[in-house]
Amino acid sequence: MEKKLNIELPKGITGLSKPNIESPLILPKTLDNLLLKFKEKNYLKTIVIPPSASRNYYTLKIIHRHKLKKYIILINSIYSYYCRVEKDEWMNLHFKELNEKITSIFGSSFQYLPPKTLNSKFDTKDLINLSKEELNAIKYWKSKTIGQIIFNGYD
Repeated sequence: MEKKLNIELPKGITGLSKPNIESPLILPKTLDNLLLKFKEKNYLKTIVIPPSASRNYYTLKIIHRHKLKKYIILINSIYSYYCRVEKDEWMNLHFKELNEKITSIFGSSFQYLPPKTLNSKFDTKDLINLSKEELNAIKYWKSKTIGQIIFNGYD
């Protein structure tokens, strides 16, 4: 686990309480536009798995047409944070770096979180905006890192 970074998590990041924003930033139209960009950049296949009762993020599985390289990308369902993982395994995510070619496709509508940030430990200052329900879930599931909170399998 990486050393502590300062990141103040916004209310609703876990998907368990209403965020302090008008509406979720990740709308179907936003995802459709993103998928169109991947298609334009020669990505053969893009599969979207929506959030569920036990996952607060979208999973994008993307395969490049020519290189046949596979990427698994997670996007928080409330805020526009995204990352790459090795495998999408419930409550057992291994974060990986994402190259600039992919991050440039996401553009400024999304914010990339690198493994260094996601693997960093959190402290109580990072959680001051979260609801009681979110704090209880973090404690119950024994989350230890920023990534385990932002991309979680709480139910």
